[in-house]
Amino acid sequence: PSFVSLFIGFSLFGVSIGAHQTLSGHMNVFFWGFETGRISLLVIPTIFGFLPGIFATRALHGRFDKKPTMIVSVLCSTVLINLPVALGLLGWIAWGEQALFWLIFVMTFLYAGAGGVAITTAGSMMADVAQEHRFVTGRSLQGILFAAISFSGKAASGFGHFFAGAGLDVISFPLKAAPSEVGAAALSGLGVLFLVAGIGSFLGILAIGAYRIDRSRWEETLAAT
Repeated sequence: PSFVSLFIGFSLFGVSIGAHQTLSGHMNVFFWGFETGRISLLVIPTIFGFLPGIFATRALHGRFDKKPTMIVSVLCSTVLINLPVALGLLGWIAWGEQALFWLIFVMTFLYAGAGGVAITTAGSMMADVAQEHRFVTGRSLQGILFAAISFSGKAASGFGHFFAGAGLDVISFPLKAAPSEVGAAALSGLGVLFLVAGIGSFLGILAIGAYRIDRSRWEETLAAT
């Protein structure tokens, strides 16, 4: 059951991640109206936010256990990446371009930090599944289990890219137009498509809710193997 939970959850996460990766470039250019130089700077918070998340993961596991850490980190990352878009669609963001850029910069840093926690926790949870499987069956199938999870994530991410591309076609977004030539309706459609892509992450959180391995179960299986 824990493997199935992770398999489904990771697949749903992969759909959202793939779709957001495809749409983020269009969001930065058209929805936010950033220039190329500023878009390139957004790589900085992605890298430097990811690392603290990785380093904080062990302490979070010790304090809250892995399943709660996974759920909260995915929830935070999903909210952080979608919140500015939702506020923009509601017309609640009315700052100048520079202030808007730094808002996205900070949000990206926090999003990357939460993502670092989620990705590190995912690998640790999968290791616990492999350990429990060996405890129950007496067979060591770590390679197969990890390969299945890796495949599910990559395949789902590919579907997410397809979803984003198909969605852009459905809303007839003018990709070849200059940012200043894109109308409000098209921009709203792009923002809504970005938010819809995040539904997969929320569904993935529900799937992770079925994960059964807690600290006491981990200690039980570790002692026996």
